[in-house]
Amino acid sequence: MPLALSPILAEIKKFTLSKLKICNAVLLALLSNIVLLSSNDAYGYTVYRSVWTGTNTTYSKNSNLSSYAFYGAAVDAAANNWNASSSPFEFALNSSSSNNVKMETIAVNRYAETALSNSGNNWTQFTMKINTNPPNPFYVGSGTPASNQIDLLSVLQHEFGHVLGLAHTIANNNLMSFNLQLGQTYSVDNDAIDGSRYLYDSAYNGFPPERSAATLTTPPYSGSGTYDDQSSAISYGGRADSWSSISGVTNAGFSTISCENLAA
Repeated sequence: MPLALSPILAEIKKFTLSKLKICNAVLLALLSNIVLLSSNDAYGYTVYRSVWTGTNTTYSKNSNLSSYAFYGAAVDAAANNWNASSSPFEFALNSSSSNNVKMETIAVNRYAETALSNSGNNWTQFTMKINTNPPNPFYVGSGTPASNQIDLLSVLQHEFGHVLGLAHTIANNNLMSFNLQLGQTYSVDNDAIDGSRYLYDSAYNGFPPERSAATLTTPPYSGSGTYDDQSSAISYGGRADSWSSISGVTNAGFSTISCENLAA
């Protein structure tokens, strides 16, 4: 009987080995696809074309911040969180700095905004404004905001991202996303850090930006003007154009870039 079964067992063995090889081949193919997909995946960051001349800048805090409990401390905490990350760019508090953070009533549906001035391809100054009348109340604690609150620390970290040269990303749920969500907190995430490294680390060899947000001015656009990252529009000599309709250009002609954080 064992002799009679041997050919059958041999066939079963060959069939099993054949199936195993096919399964292994399929598995390797799937793993290869995963590797290829991840290697072609861009990071979730977008940059402007201007940078600071070094890898740091200073900021001062307007005296009106003292009228709002914990706000001044939140500004410092946001800057320090960037400094504590692996970003090559740093922020330093300096009471005599012309770069100012202050409280001010600004446009409806904005929690904060940052206006950056440039000379050529270099930033020269910024003003960060925190809305005195935000569309939803700021949360200033260290826990989780309520569902109707926006986390102040997250908003300020977002604005400091603009300061160093990051634009809004098209990725969702990132620090530099166009809309920060109510009831959530955001850290200085890897995408934001990669964006800062792309701008300020000459040894950076990671993925490039997901898109160029700095397509701001080209002939017939010349001189100075204002680019509004909030509305994705160029206000230039009385006319406004979507930045997405203009390609292959730089922001060298713009004196101010305004970056805002819209309500959820």
